Amino acid sequence: MSGKKMWRRMRMSAGWMAGLMLLTHCGGAEESVKDGDTAQETAELDACEAVVQVENLRVVVTEDTYASATAPTATHGGLDRVVVDANPQSEGFLKFNVPQALLQGGVIVRAKLQLNAVDGSSDGPALYQTGTDWSEASLNWNNRPGHASGALLGDQGSIITHQLVEYDVTSVVMEPGTFGFVLVPTSGDGTDFRSSESTGTTLVPRLDLTVAKSVCTRKGTGGDVAWTRVRGGEGFQSFPTRAGGMDAAADGSFVTLAAYNEQGNFGGQTFTSANSFVIAKYAADGSHQWSRAYVPFTPSARLHANAVTLTPLGNILVVGNYNGAPDLGAGPLPPVEDEDDVGLFIAKYSPNGDFVWAHGFAPTGSAQLSQRYVNASRVTSDANGSLLVTGGFVGELNLGGETFVSGTTDSQESLFLAKFSWEGNPLWSLAVPAGTSDLYYDSVSAEDVLTDANGRVFVTGVAGTGRMGATAPSTPFIAAYSPEGALLWSRAFNGATGSLGGLALRPDGSLAFAGAFSGSFSFAGATFTSVPGNSGPSSDAIVGALSASGGDLWVRKHGTGRDESFLDLGVDTAGNITVRAMSNGLFDLGGGPLGHPAEGRHFVARFSASGAHLWSRVMDPDLSMSDMEVLPDGSTLLEGTFRNPVTLNSQEYVAPGGAAELLFLRLTP
Repeated sequence: MSGKKMWRRMRMSAGWMAGLMLLTHCGGAEESVKDGDTAQETAELDACEAVVQVENLRVVVTEDTYASATAPTATHGGLDRVVVDANPQSEGFLKFNVPQALLQGGVIVRAKLQLNAVDGSSDGPALYQTGTDWSEASLNWNNRPGHASGALLGDQGSIITHQLVEYDVTSVVMEPGTFGFVLVPTSGDGTDFRSSESTGTTLVPRLDLTVAKSVCTRKGTGGDVAWTRVRGGEGFQSFPTRAGGMDAAADGSFVTLAAYNEQGNFGGQTFTSANSFVIAKYAADGSHQWSRAYVPFTPSARLHANAVTLTPLGNILVVGNYNGAPDLGAGPLPPVEDEDDVGLFIAKYSPNGDFVWAHGFAPTGSAQLSQRYVNASRVTSDANGSLLVTGGFVGELNLGGETFVSGTTDSQESLFLAKFSWEGNPLWSLAVPAGTSDLYYDSVSAEDVLTDANGRVFVTGVAGTGRMGATAPSTPFIAAYSPEGALLWSRAFNGATGSLGGLALRPDGSLAFAGAFSGSFSFAGATFTSVPGNSGPSSDAIVGALSASGGDLWVRKHGTGRDESFLDLGVDTAGNITVRAMSNGLFDLGGGPLGHPAEGRHFVARFSASGAHLWSRVMDPDLSMSDMEVLPDGSTLLEGTFRNPVTLNSQEYVAPGGAAELLFLRLTP
């Protein structure tokens, strides 16, 4: 299993089950109150759904050396190897420190000493426990600690050069502390191991610890797993890497974009020919309805589908990028000839996946630009079945009307927004040029787009100086346009840097938004400031609401300096809000900390219409979430990829092909 972590159901032996029973609350003893956490978190630690997490941790040697009988007063602590030999007699010494903080309240299930041999032997050394009252700077043959009272921990046979040699030291390393070991030769054919002074390698002496701990995976009531579906073939399967690759209908059925190499199976036929992308349609219970592969892949005509949406009649609109001149079904798209340039395509398919129409737009502009591109971020539709697409571009871009020009350098991206009729005809397009303060870093880009029942268009993203009301680069913003493309209002979060990646309509016509920020901004009469990280700036997650006219309603901030962010959100018919999130450490979404103290995780959380916490859960670390949709009843659809086994509600799922596979799941309200 790749990586250093596993979550799995286990048959627990009595030896360490007793240790787990001593854990007084979810998450382990080290998750009490940390800097920036609140007393409320501590009080709520017990109110959680717990699982046993098994995690592999590595502890690098603290000191290592060897002693030789032929030079009884010599020290060898600064050398790049530990020598063990019976001719001349040489013994190796290792010292490790296992801190309590590393275990985070967990129980050591297994401990292995790992050494890398740089000179093999026909008969490797024996390992004993020894004392720790020594230093590599002063240890020699005369003052070396003994091992007569230490139990034999292992005795190696033949060792080949560059072999990773392992000794089971579980009987000794059962809890935090300092541990000493001695390698004693059993033959005149000695062995040399890499020491901590070895350069250009990570193969220094180490302890590989398997640690089991009770962790909290869910807070609050709700968010149960209603169903799961695993899809995929023998090869690699994937979803688009950002939100927008899935869309759901009001009845709970949904479509998704996917890709594969070698072969793929999404619930129906197995695809074996190389194609650029797949559209798959599933019923509300996750059962397969149809899946189709599109656009044969060739090295000279590359295409990537980024985002999808459903029209009111169930037609499917797809946007993405291409290079070359691929044919989606109505002839080759306008060529994008430079291999570094990227064009935009828009396409329409019927409710059963039949091709209807497609158009391509190739960027142009100065040959001095190293790359000209059009990046399609998101797509949406309106009551008439129109296609609205937004994203960013560098160079010159014509979407059927005026030609727009981005900034003057490669890195000055400009925003575009365009509307096409249900037949694919251009209705209007606009661009927001790059900011005015910096030729290289002051860009404008879009993250999400949606429409309301009146045809108004709402866009969120990142604004540059002097654009959308922003006073500095990288300022989050939300803007509204009329059905004809006229700017109605914009709200810049001045003082903050970051992005608002999620936008949704609330039942009363107001807007819910979510994202991440660093710095400070004012909203609804209050000031919100991100918490710095341990080593510098860090982002905090925010969720909030604006009125339909752009007025401030409320904001809730979540974060304690661990780069927390909300990636996407959805709203149900009652106005409750669900977010998909990430954090590089423990994350308190309102019900108490979840996750791992030092590793990144994906999260899902549900809030009331006013932002109060309802439930939150952390996902398996080996499940990489790609997208989320919230259904009218408050259920949550999620899709992600996994390669290693993942666990949800004590059920383990294994990738059937051994490569990256797809997982769909639905959570209850």
